[in-house]
Amino acid sequence: MPGSPVKIGPFVGGLNNVSLAGESKDNEVVELINFELALDTSLISRPPIENVVGTIANTINRWEVLGIYRITAGDWYVIVNKPTGTTTYDVNAYPLGDFSASPTTIKTTTGLANKLVSFAQYNDWCYFNVAVGASDTGFRWKNGSAVAAIATMPRGSVMVSWKDRLWVTGTGTATDGNYVWFSTVDGTGPHPETWNTAVDFFNTDPGSGGLNTALLALTNSILIFKEDATYRFSFPSAPKNGQVEKLSAQVGAAGGNSVIAFENYCYIYDQGRVYELINQKFSQINLNVTFSVAPDSPDATAPGVDLSIINRRLVVRYFNTVYSYNIDTRTWSQWKIEGGTPGKFLEIPADSASSDPSQYIAASRGLTLLPGSNRIVDPKFIDPDITADRLITPNLIGTAVAANNKITVTKGASGSPELYLSETGVQTPDIAVGPFQKVTFSATVTSTVAAAGKLDLLANYLLRDGTIVTNTVGIVAADLPALSKEYLIPSTAVLMTISLRTAAGAVSGESFTVENPSLIRSAVASPTSILRLIDQYQNTDIVEYIDCWVKTKAYDYQANSVFKRLFLWGLDVKTTRPVEMQAIPLGKKQPVTWDQLEAYTWDQLEAGTWDNPLSWLGLSTTIVDTSGEISDVSENGRFFIKALKSLRFRQIQYAVRMSTFGNQETGPIKIFSLTSYTKASQMVVDKST
Repeated sequence: MPGSPVKIGPFVGGLNNVSLAGESKDNEVVELINFELALDTSLISRPPIENVVGTIANTINRWEVLGIYRITAGDWYVIVNKPTGTTTYDVNAYPLGDFSASPTTIKTTTGLANKLVSFAQYNDWCYFNVAVGASDTGFRWKNGSAVAAIATMPRGSVMVSWKDRLWVTGTGTATDGNYVWFSTVDGTGPHPETWNTAVDFFNTDPGSGGLNTALLALTNSILIFKEDATYRFSFPSAPKNGQVEKLSAQVGAAGGNSVIAFENYCYIYDQGRVYELINQKFSQINLNVTFSVAPDSPDATAPGVDLSIINRRLVVRYFNTVYSYNIDTRTWSQWKIEGGTPGKFLEIPADSASSDPSQYIAASRGLTLLPGSNRIVDPKFIDPDITADRLITPNLIGTAVAANNKITVTKGASGSPELYLSETGVQTPDIAVGPFQKVTFSATVTSTVAAAGKLDLLANYLLRDGTIVTNTVGIVAADLPALSKEYLIPSTAVLMTISLRTAAGAVSGESFTVENPSLIRSAVASPTSILRLIDQYQNTDIVEYIDCWVKTKAYDYQANSVFKRLFLWGLDVKTTRPVEMQAIPLGKKQPVTWDQLEAYTWDQLEAGTWDNPLSWLGLSTTIVDTSGEISDVSENGRFFIKALKSLRFRQIQYAVRMSTFGNQETGPIKIFSLTSYTKASQMVVDKST
């Protein structure tokens, strides 16, 4: 075999998106989406997340998961705010977390200001509170009893139960924004329904660190977070004798959901940094990871920051982007969920004696879908076999301009060719979608014959139950030349394909030219839903289409001044699905051939340079190989997949895209390492082959 093998990986350093130009460590990657580092040092696909059937709707307001109300091991409820109108909510209790069951409606709130913002349980009673500005008051309720208003409960956005009392803060006002109120305990015992707000409170260092934003109840103390400071409060016997101790004058918390405890750790989000608090010491854990709003997230707007614990992960929802921190491996990754941006996850109660995987639920936070101009760029037509070397026209490889991005559909003597639209032109034609998204397909279609009955446009949806639903539209004369069709994605669809084919009315030899295809998602309101995560791949139908992507740092093989030749490279993976592999040389110019020049007019070529008339295309030297579905048999499910095309480089990156449907049949997928076969080749003319 030519060249010397160089093993790259395992990538035990996880994500480092701060150093993108090669400064990362060799065991780190610069992009890691829907993969995470497993304990066996492989990159493994994240757990699947599904939209709970029955909770998906097109409403202006969001669901709110308030908490879990537990009575016994077999009698518990998920407490939610369910939107019922533009300003109304039902406070519902769903038995055993079953959203298909009839809930108990605890109360209906009217007016957005009266929406419940906090929940706490003490003994077998549920306590609810409202924010400052509400005309309603807090109240309590338990199963089998009526709602009882608590007029004396102070209004605040944060409420916790600790040491037989309820504690409330978060008014957001200059007058009492530093106050922490507590309920009454007297000679007859605890009374969470009784509040003496005139005297039963303490003031958390007014004038320092901003206003109170969050509380975190620990075993022997309660942490009080301000906008720019952290305090600890404890008391020996009575709160009036308690002591407030400053832990930090710089680290605060963004909001009530920006702090969380796990085992002997506390995690805090503040101003783009995540801190781990142990024994009063703050340590930033995202030094190599920068949080940013994702340009390809399903949601354009998803306000706020949430911290969640999922098994042994810290999950950070930063606006419309989700990041995961593995507490055991101390590595980061990024999650992309097409079904919506989840808020704070809560763990569903489970049998402590059982080894069944844990379940978590969260409400979607997206308000507006991201428009498609930022989601699907330069889509291209490919044939049904979906292999990299069977593109319809070679000039569609790489970035194509509108004037050249065209195909011709011709009716054959014995069949009707069908051409698929793809995001990349080389990957599968599967386009990930979420519930109730709206997409518009448009193209310029011309024909030498009457169009009516000659051409069909098909939208195919893969549903979670494994069935395929097809929406076929016949193209008529009125649709030409500017074809435009809008589609509403079904609520349970996970994939979509767009295809064109000659219809039954066409005769042999009739052809149609299709140019400038585009698939644009409308920036409509995001659907609201409850999302469920089960931390294990189940033997079920399709749960979610998980598109996994990893890109390495730039490697120079410790010889940055020398050209190297890459003869081949390959992946040690575990999967049954197709794999897309990219070798990306850096600092290279794309060679131009006469065949490429023939496809353009002189006016178009004038936009380029003399050395490179096609420089305006931004063509890439990236070499892409796509494997088909893995049908070979392996004792442990692992395979070595080769990419045989060669090239020369000084620096090079590698990228891999894989996918799974979130079930045992297709996952979890793993990447263990990659191996490249290279050799120094400085004296050969620099070109790609």
